[in-house]
Amino acid sequence: MLETQESIALSKSLLIEKHINADVPQSLNTNERAMKKVLNNLISNAIRFTDEGSINLKVDRVFKGEEPYLRFKVTDTGIGVPQEAIATLFDSLDKDTHLKNSSFTGRLRLIVSKGLCELMGGEIGLESREGQGSVFWFTIRLNN
Repeated sequence: MLETQESIALSKSLLIEKHINADVPQSLNTNERAMKKVLNNLISNAIRFTDEGSINLKVDRVFKGEEPYLRFKVTDTGIGVPQEAIATLFDSLDKDTHLKNSSFTGRLRLIVSKGLCELMGGEIGLESREGQGSVFWFTIRLNN
């Protein structure tokens, strides 16, 4: 699934590291196409905004109460996101976003990703420090 992304990352001398916890089910009863789209969007953005270092993908299983979820974390060593831009990052196409090198397409990818996560019973978020990279994460509900 990540072959294309890995070749793009390698062309920038970036490494994509993957870690999938052993408790992650082999087969999923979820919208796999939507899940892959969100993951692709986040990794594409990570590659775009990372000039050196690495991108790390971690997948694990978490619980909210009794409900099982998959959590995906995409960590990069890129430029990071200013704190004042985080609140509206997944909701706004406003040109005044306080983002460096921002693009309409990149922001649209995040808005679409948020909608897809919500359709799959999950959510999406971000932890970031400008100049130090970002951790984009999303969850999807595991249907039994």
